Amino acid sequence: MNDLNLLWSCIMNDLNPQWSPPEKFEFEVDEWENQFLITQVYDYNRLSKDDLIGCGGYSTRATSNAILL
Repeated sequence: MNDLNLLWSCIMNDLNPQWSPPEKFEFEVDEWENQFLITQVYDYNRLSKDDLIGCGGYSTRATSNAILL
């Protein structure tokens, strides 16, 4: 899986948005081991470039052995 971008609905004027119901994304992963998921959260600016306000990551390396057993 390379450079897959997913978008969801925008909650305006809220730095701690809560989606109800929570939004889910499902995607296929060809190789589970040694993959890394990066999430990025941007604000929305109508007249200028959106700003990155948060990001995070998850590695499958720590869980790959447990899942393969």
